[in-house]
Parts: sequence; structure tokens; C-alpha cells
Amino acid sequence: MKIKFITVILLVATYANVKAQQDTLWFNTEWKKTDKEKAVFYRPPLKKEGNLYRVNDYYINGAKQMTGLSKFKDSIHFEGKAIWYTEEGKMLQSFYYKNNKLNGVSIVYKTSGSLRAPYEVTYENDRMLSKTYFDSDRDGIRFKRIYDESGQHIETLYYDGQGELIGTYSYSDKREAKGIKVDYYENPMRVENINVIKNEQEFQIKSFYPNGNKRAVFDTIRLKETFYNPEGDTIGVNQYAGKLGELYYDSGKLIEFYQDGKTIKTTETYADGNIIKRKEFNTFGVLIREEFFKDNKATKTISYTDEGNLLGVLDDQENNLNGTIRMRNNDIITYKDNTVISATTYYRNTNKVKETLKNEVITFYSISGEKLGTLRVHLEPGRYQSHALENGYSPTPIEGTLYSIDYKHRITAKVTYQERKVTKKTTYDYEENYGTRKEEGFKNTKIYDTEEKLIKEIEYFSNGKKRTEFFYNQNPDNSLQRGLFYNKSGEKIAEYNYETKTGTKYKYFYRSDRVKAIVEKENGEFIKQKTYQKVYTKNTRSHNIILREDIDFHGKANFYSKEGKLIAEATFEDGEPTGTLYSFKDREMVEVVNGVKNGARVEYESDEQTIEREGFYKNGKKHGTFNSYVNGIKTSEVNYKEDVKDGYSIYYDNNGSEISKLLYKNGEPYEGEKKPLYGDELEYKQGKLVKQIKKSGSYRAVLLYPAEDEINTTVYDLKENRLLTYSEKENLIQGKLTYYKNNAPYTTAIFKDGKLVNGTVWVKIEGRYNSGGAYAKLNKKKTALNVKVYDEENQLLFESTINTKVYDGYEKKLLNYLTGVETYIYHTQLFIEAINKNN
Repeated sequence: MKIKFITVILLVATYANVKAQQDTLWFNTEWKKTDKEKAVFYRPPLKKEGNLYRVNDYYINGAKQMTGLSKFKDSIHFEGKAIWYTEEGKMLQSFYYKNNKLNGVSIVYKTSGSLRAPYEVTYENDRMLSKTYFDSDRDGIRFKRIYDESGQHIETLYYDGQGELIGTYSYSDKREAKGIKVDYYENPMRVENINVIKNEQEFQIKSFYPNGNKRAVFDTIRLKETFYNPEGDTIGVNQYAGKLGELYYDSGKLIEFYQDGKTIKTTETYADGNIIKRKEFNTFGVLIREEFFKDNKATKTISYTDEGNLLGVLDDQENNLNGTIRMRNNDIITYKDNTVISATTYYRNTNKVKETLKNEVITFYSISGEKLGTLRVHLEPGRYQSHALENGYSPTPIEGTLYSIDYKHRITAKVTYQERKVTKKTTYDYEENYGTRKEEGFKNTKIYDTEEKLIKEIEYFSNGKKRTEFFYNQNPDNSLQRGLFYNKSGEKIAEYNYETKTGTKYKYFYRSDRVKAIVEKENGEFIKQKTYQKVYTKNTRSHNIILREDIDFHGKANFYSKEGKLIAEATFEDGEPTGTLYSFKDREMVEVVNGVKNGARVEYESDEQTIEREGFYKNGKKHGTFNSYVNGIKTSEVNYKEDVKDGYSIYYDNNGSEISKLLYKNGEPYEGEKKPLYGDELEYKQGKLVKQIKKSGSYRAVLLYPAEDEINTTVYDLKENRLLTYSEKENLIQGKLTYYKNNAPYTTAIFKDGKLVNGTVWVKIEGRYNSGGAYAKLNKKKTALNVKVYDEENQLLFESTINTKVYDGYEKKLLNYLTGVETYIYHTQLFIEAINKNN
């Protein structure tokens, strides 16, 4: 059993650098400042409390949302304990801060899900060290997840009801699991299963009933699993064969339980590695099916009702079916001489008939018992699958209508056949209108000719009235020819010719009666266009349809905000706009003159209020300063002259403070440093790259460029310990390569033109090569090259020594065969992690 946890969103990062004011601040759902009318949260002015300032945030209804202390009055800088609440006043989470960074043990209280107990998270300088899920006692039954410096989950510790450690589950460097994994019952928390992971496979060694008594125990020495009833009596023993991680059933009785942990679901009996009998029970423990096997194939099935009464017997002798069977989905099917003669299908989890088959005719029924229609089919010998028709498989439809019905008992499709050809297909799509809580259905009908080529397609409004009518050419491409558009009263309002691209066409939102766009064209040229957007309102849990663009391509164009306010306008003359254009899809506002960018250009974040990028254009080219922001804080400032970088580009940290600047001349970096929030750090002098810092996972590489074709590289871990140094010339490793351990030289290798001359080097191995290893250790002394290949668990797979003087080319061929590595070794193949391996 897997326990699912709901992640609670930490509403802390969004608080940074929000400027305090004398008046109350109002925030939207993304904690961006907004007007009172649009606010979801608000914050009164901060008040002095000792040497700190009290921050109180509230839901719009006045309920407290958060309380904490800030070091500063003009920006939120947490110190000490901060607590968040639900709108009902229940504590949601509490965090401890030191200098605005998470430190110590924080608690998150779950408000939904099956396991509603809290969990603890331990932080150190904003880095999550561990997360502990418990029931009620922090020292009792629980499990604890541990994270590495990069925030990746690396280990889980499991504890029993007495708080004793019962299992450790961890991941290798390749993210492969190993160890012991524990599953728990919920509310209250109890151990259910103890599983062992070996050879990338998981198998159960112990399981328990909800009352704590043993349910099954696996003997890892004898490879035998024993099952018990809740009173502790043995009810079955199953013997396995093979080895751990590669087991198969050999003999005895195997028992599977329902999710309640106590009711038997199935029992299987094995002999000499083959299944010979299976019994299935319903959730009340009543036997509903018995199967008898020969050579692992069911030859006889006895079916029972839910009350345990005999329903029928199906014999399968040499693929010849005779008799009656109750399927696992409760369908009842009768065969004679390997062909179905009758079948009854039921709506899921009900005793209501959905379909019946008799005399090669399927009759469909609604959940209320109303007859929907019939379909004559051609049956093939063999097993009958009631849902095969819906997926396009046998039996073959001949005449009538096929009905598809979903899990809510609604018709989703009706397909009409004549002489085995589809002549009409109607599909139904459903959408719940949250404003009225009423479910609306949207119908689409396609009509085909005798060769199943599409003739016409009709879309409908939710009231059943025709919305659009599309006509198709009967040419080989079956292309769209003409469209007619109607209002909800059934009146024609527009027509569009898709061949000449002339007329007016309407587009609608998915599963909606509302218009998405109205486009008018003449011979392919745009005349007018209106575009709408669905804007979600949290309070009503519904969407408002807002006009965003109203463009007359021979006159005025107006652009509107998500609130419906006019925010930009332009005038078209000879097809070219002058004024301000706004694209709500790209969230871009730009000034244009005769269709050319001239003036300000602003790009917004998803809220369409917070600036993400801004700058100016002159005659269609970038000219002047372009700024970039994250959450309203400037991250970079780049200067352009006629579309070319010219002057200083300045970079800022998360607080908006300058951290570096780089001078550009004629579009090329010339002097200074580039330290962006994301990406490589670069340093230039006199137009030449002299230093580069690359960050990837757990490593930081510093590259120095003493000459244009030379690179000196030093690799560090996240704690600034040196791990590796090497040099390259013309992309080939040259000279000494040194590994470091504990920040001191560990071993060296000498390269010439990318070839190992002497010493030790570790290289990665790609999975596609013959060895199947994870990495290789190469050690060369004079003419002897020793190769050791290891797997992901650091186990030695094989070792070989190559005499490089035997004949020309032998070293290259054999080395490539063993490791996938050529005699030329590139820096991308170097295996840095090897210094921590015991080899």
C-alpha cells in the first residue's frame, strides 16, 4: 500500500521584498499587489514589536492567514516563528527563520487526504534536510525521508509502533532503489508490509493484519511464504524457486488480500512451477469463481453468484469453448462450439443490464432500463469481449447503431452502420457548469457517404440547436469547403468559404456555447477580428468571457485587460497599424508606427501586471536599455544600439543588488563579468573569454582560457572541495590530469593529444555498449593498459589487461569493445564520482 501525501505550498518566497506602506496592502491569489476590489488577501501596516515588526496577513473575509515577525519594516525579512492558517482558523503550517532563511524544525498540518496527521520538515539555511511523517507521537511509528545537498530524496528510515527502526530504503547514484521499504495502514498508522528491494525488484518479506497479527511471512533462506489467518493459524504455504530478485512460484498456495488487509481476494495453487487452481472471492468473502488449469491455461471455470449459488461451468478443451462463465467485470457469457450464443453486460457496480447479445444482435439499454437500439453483428469463433466493438475490434458491425456509454452511464457516442459501413457518427461531450451546477452536453455529428468519406459535420449548442455546419469536398483530400454559423435560436448569422477564404467564421471555446473568436476575411485578407478569453474567478468557481481584441484592419483596433478595461489602441492604414498593440497570448505591449516597432515594448508575467521584460525600439530595432525582472525584481539590464548589444550589460541578484557588469562593443562581449541568475558565469578581458563557471548538479567547474584554443579546468563539489583538474588544447586533453580526495591530490594521469599515456583515469560507460557497466578505471603503465569495469553498485564486473604493442589498432578496438571508449578521451567522458568509490 502506498501512502499519498498532499504537498502544502509554502507561501514564503512571494513575501520577499514586498514594500510596506502606511496603508493596507492588497494581494491577489499569486500574492502580487492589486486593488482592494480584486484582492484575495490583505496586510495592515506593520507594527513594532520589540526590535522586530509584526506581520499579520488576512483572508479577504477577515480570517487570519499568517502571522510572523520581520526584521525590517520596509520589506519582509522573517525572524523566528511564522504561522499560517486555513480560512477556518486551523493551523496550516509553522516555520522557523533565522535571517530570513528556514532553519530548524517546521511543522505542516494536513487538512485533506487520508493521513491527516502533521509532518515535520528540518531545514538548515533554507535547505531541506529531512521530512518526517508520523501519526501522533513523533517518537513512535513514523517514517523519515532524508535529502542531499541538492534537495534530492536519497534515503527513507521506517519505524514500527514502538519507535524501533525496522527498515532503511535508499537510492544509488543512478537513482536505483535498494534496501527495505515499509507500507503503512492509515488512521491510525500501523505497519502493513515490509518489502525488500534487490536487483531492482521489490518483494514482500512480512505483512500484517490491521490488528497487528502477522498475515504472511517470507523465509528468505528456504524461499517459502507462509500465510496466516487473523487468529494466527496457518492457512497456506507457497514455495518459491530461483533466487532473490528472480523468484517464481513453484508449489503450494498463494493468497492475495483486498485493500482492507484482512479479506481474502484470491488463492492460487501451484505444482512444479505451474498454476493448477485459482479461487476468487468477493469483498464479503464469498467464493465467486474457481478456475482449473493445465499447462498454465484455464481449462475449466466454475462461476457462482454473489450469494455463492452455482451460475455455470465453462469448459475450454483445446480452444473449444462450451458453457457459461461469469467474467471478472460480472458479464455473463454462454458459448457453444467455441462461438458465443448469448451474453449479458451490466453497468459497473450495478445489477442494471447495459447490453444483451442474442442471435448475433446486440441490444443496448439505458441505466433506467429503456431500450436504446440494436446492432446486428457478425461473430467470429473465440472469446467474446463486450467492449471490443467500441474499440474497433471483432465482432464486426453490420447494420444498426453502436452505443458507447461512460462510467457515469451517459451516452458518449452513437455510430450508425449500413452494410458494414459507417454512415453517421454522433459524439457527446459533457461539461459541468459550476455557475448553475448543471451538466451540459455538446453534440457533434458527422455524416459519411457510401465509401465512408466525410460529407458534412454539424456541431450543436448545449440546448440542442445547430451551431455550425461544415461541408467537405469529395476530392481525395476530403478538404473543408464551406461553413455555416448559427445563433442559439437556430438563425443563420454567418457563412465562410474555406476555399476562397472569404466570409465570417466563428470559433468557440471547448465544451462551451461561448464564442472564442470571430474572424472576417476577404480573399484571405483579414477584415475584422474579435478575440475573447476565459478568465477564471476563484470566488464563483466559474469563468468570465472577456473581450481581449477588437480589430478593424481598415480602421480602429482596441485591446482590453482581463478585467475588460481598454489598455491599448491603434489605427490601421493600408493594412499597417500605428499606435499601441497588445497580445494577451504573449502578454506583450508594443508601440508601432506603420507596422514597425517604434517606442516602448513591455512583456508581463502571467498576471499581466508584473513586468517581466521592458525596452525600446527605434525603426524596428532594439535601441537603448532593456531590463528583465523576476517577481518585480530587476535581474539584468542590457543596452542596445540598432539591435546590437553596445555598452554595459548589468546583472543583479535576487534582492536587486548589482553583482556584475559586462561591456559590449559592436555586439561582442569585451570587458567585465556576466553573473546571471541562471546559466554560466563568464568573464572577458579585451574581448577575449578568460573565465567561465559552469554549475551542474553537485559540481561547479571553473574554466580558465589562457589562450584561444586552451582551457584549464578545475571541478569542485558544492562545499568548494577540489575534485579534478585538467587542461585541454584544441578540445583534446593535454598534460597532467589530477583527481583530488579530501581536497588533496589522489591520483594523476598524463595525456597527449587526448590519449592516455600514463597513470589512472575513470571514464563513464554508456548503456548501449557491450559491457553493461557504469564506469571503467583505466590504468596505463608503459605498454600495459589495465581496464576494470564496474556496475552501478560499484561491483567489479571484469578486469582485463591490454598490451598496446601487440599490433597497431588493437588497443582502440579492444578498449572500445570493453568500455565503449575510444583511445581519444574527452572531458565529457570523465567520471568525477569515481574518487568516492572503493576501487
